[in-house]
Amino acid sequence: MKGEPHMKTNCHQEVKDKYYQEVKSFLKRFLEKLMYEERMIYLQDNGCDKGNGYYERDLLTAYGTIEGLEVPRVRSGIFKPQLLPYRRRAWFDIEDIVYAMHMTGSSVRDIKRFIEKVYSAYYSADAISRLTDIAEGVIEQWKRRQLEERYIVVMMDCIFVALRRGDVKHEAVYIVLGENPEGFREILGYYIFGSEGESSHAWKKVLEDLRERGVKEVELFVTDNLPGIIESTRAVYPSSRHQLCVVHQVRNSLVYVRKKDKAIVADDMKKIYRARTREEAIEAFLRYKQIWHTKYPKIVTSWERNLPYLLTMYDFPEEVRRHIYSTNQLERMNKEIKRRIKVIEVITGEKTLNKILYYLIMEENEKFKRRRLPYFAKYFSEG
Repeated sequence: MKGEPHMKTNCHQEVKDKYYQEVKSFLKRFLEKLMYEERMIYLQDNGCDKGNGYYERDLLTAYGTIEGLEVPRVRSGIFKPQLLPYRRRAWFDIEDIVYAMHMTGSSVRDIKRFIEKVYSAYYSADAISRLTDIAEGVIEQWKRRQLEERYIVVMMDCIFVALRRGDVKHEAVYIVLGENPEGFREILGYYIFGSEGESSHAWKKVLEDLRERGVKEVELFVTDNLPGIIESTRAVYPSSRHQLCVVHQVRNSLVYVRKKDKAIVADDMKKIYRARTREEAIEAFLRYKQIWHTKYPKIVTSWERNLPYLLTMYDFPEEVRRHIYSTNQLERMNKEIKRRIKVIEVITGEKTLNKILYYLIMEENEKFKRRRLPYFAKYFSEG
């Protein structure tokens, strides 16, 4: 009786192994058939080329390694089956798995054990360590990549992350989102300066980096009302316009409003930034000022001082204003980053933070590629 659980385990493993073997056999036949069909289509379109047999390679899958996969060739050597990952021995990206596990604080030993158990792939601890080291070079290359010359909108915002450098401190991470003339969004970069607090001086360094990486023209910057930030953008991009985030302005204003007045004050503010024209917005502000200047003078003064930069959106077509009146698009992404980082609690070192941010931002950029903002191409694309 004592040996029964062990016998059950062995039986279960045998069934699993047989199932995986059958799946691998099916996959091998299926992939080979598709690759030969793919070569046939290539040869029909390229009559001067000829088939040239096949070569064998192994392919790592979620069901284990498929050995001796026959990959068709052509004489010119140009044809490469699109089904197979080019210059990788796995059908999935081992690097992505390593990054993902490393991001959540898994040790090299944990990562090694997981890959062996789930994928039957055997990587040494040194190999996995090299993958995480390679990531640093990939990250630096990405951070230095050339950008487009022109962006319609550049949004800038900060998040704060608990980072251990001896002591644990909440450090600012500066994140920049660009929207190009075709309406596609992309995180252009993120920056860790190692100092506490957000500063306009740091933002100026960010802007200088964007300029060095090829950004010649920005139609509009959208930011919160950090002291000195408008001056920083003007210093680097003097011809750009500036939109202060309306959501930040409303949020910061309502902090000083009594609870019983909040709904009606918020409604009066909404009439300003939801007006159809600049003239209507100014009229709505004057009514707002007349009603509330006695009871909430500081709030009214703040709106009056910032009004030229809160209404810059009216320089743009009505259809695109909802995409440029606030930094909400960037804030939503920042919230997702903070939610994902939260499981780690405290990040040990800037290198680890770099890897985490890079991985998460790559995910967000992939999402951005699948959807463009409406009307941008209509109004801003030179094509």
